Amino acid sequence: MNVPDTVETEFAKVVVQAAASGMIALAKKLPALFRRQGFRREEFVAAELERTRASLLAAGEDDGRQLVRQEAAWEVLVRGLLTEHPDAAAEVSALSAEIRAALSAAPRTVYQQYVSGGSAGAQGPGATAVVYHRPEA
Repeated sequence: MNVPDTVETEFAKVVVQAAASGMIALAKKLPALFRRQGFRREEFVAAELERTRASLLAAGEDDGRQLVRQEAAWEVLVRGLLTEHPDAAAEVSALSAEIRAALSAAPRTVYQQYVSGGSAGAQGPGATAVVYHRPEA
């Protein structure tokens, strides 16, 4: 794998993770990277970011498959940018690092359920449900 492929793949992953995690505000910095391809391309990328978020929200049980599709789409977009403007690699890498750092710092919701008393279930006697946030290790 050459260096641009690594940059493209990493960028695609963090953009999709940000969209899936609801960190769309941070990811909205990325259309400016495409400005060098023209204003229409920048607008297209902004719209694609919104489509990515909507697709991930609508995916439901097909979430894993949709993640792969969206990562592939973003990898192609970045490959086009870097093919036309190899000098953009540093900016793409910097934005990837910024998004990755924000994703690492974001709290994660963990759901735990404790059930006692046989098949009482969450509504039965002695049942508890705990939801808390913890940073990813």
